[in-house]
Amino acid sequence: MPNWSNSRHATLVCAAAIVWVALTSSPASTQQFEVKPIAEKKIQQLPPGPLFWRVYNFPTLDDAKAAAGPTGLAAEADGKAWLFTLGAKGGSSPAGAKPVAEIGPVPSISAPEYLLRIVSSRGPPGAKTPIHTHPGSETFYVLSGELSQRSPQGMSRVEAGRSMPGHGPGMPMEVSSSGSSDLRALVMFVLDATRPFSSPAKLPESADEAPPATQQAEAVKTVTARDMVGSWLLESDISTTPDGRELLPFGPTPRGIAMFNSDARFAIVLSRPDLPRFASDNRMRGTAEENEAVVHGSFAFFGTYSVADGIIIQHIEGGTWPGWVGTDQKRTITSFVKDEQTWTTVPSFGGRSELHWSRTK
Repeated sequence: MPNWSNSRHATLVCAAAIVWVALTSSPASTQQFEVKPIAEKKIQQLPPGPLFWRVYNFPTLDDAKAAAGPTGLAAEADGKAWLFTLGAKGGSSPAGAKPVAEIGPVPSISAPEYLLRIVSSRGPPGAKTPIHTHPGSETFYVLSGELSQRSPQGMSRVEAGRSMPGHGPGMPMEVSSSGSSDLRALVMFVLDATRPFSSPAKLPESADEAPPATQQAEAVKTVTARDMVGSWLLESDISTTPDGRELLPFGPTPRGIAMFNSDARFAIVLSRPDLPRFASDNRMRGTAEENEAVVHGSFAFFGTYSVADGIIIQHIEGGTWPGWVGTDQKRTITSFVKDEQTWTTVPSFGGRSELHWSRTK
């Protein structure tokens, strides 16, 4: 990989060349992505986490630039002016902005310097990238077509108008245009600026084969049950159904707590914040609609736990879903940095869920 230039223009030119080589140089594929960096900046420190990308449209690019703060990037793409801001969840929209999406949480990384980069990507049906990794996370917002991402954790699909937070640093992946029409997508990166933007990688040949060792993967393997002890608040729960649809099982602002004791016992409670209050004010006399809303919008279970090689094994002794009682449920830790952690798991309805937690103070 060539060294980065101090000139912003040279940086973008160099970045475009690197991305083009990394994502379109597969001799086996005649269908290629067009990848174009449209904005970037380096920063010394990330805002306090968990972090989300907030995406806005503005009447003009100058309006977007005027509203960009220390972690905001303004750019033109698809005939529109955009502002991408990395920060805490929620918050007020800038004056004149049209909110488009809030995507996250962004997997945590630690680096001496950070690179925020926005990329415009497009490709015809069937186009795919070589398998690669990044020293950070990539977050997707699809403008048209369908985007698929294959990794050791399975296949995820995103349709037009939808978004998907990416994996943590070092995750091998292959991105493809999987719809019947051309893919157009905006990709938001949070990267270690001191490392190459993209590196070749391999995917496991089978689900039982471990992914190639990476710094992030090795780090989570050192997490122990002692590290888990305490109370953790749920920041987000984003699921992908078996047919590839994104689902927020407990809404965009879920409530939840996970409590891990030093005696290897745990309890987890999850719920929507808008559960209906029963008209009867008696939980034994709910209507069919009220009962269904509570069953779909809340989940609780408890038991014992252990941690080894980046996996939390929860033995379920009891809970609101009888199908889990007496079973061992595995949660894969994909990120564990100080007082934040992210798991992936198979939810009770199938597919894949990613849950982000922060330790209570």
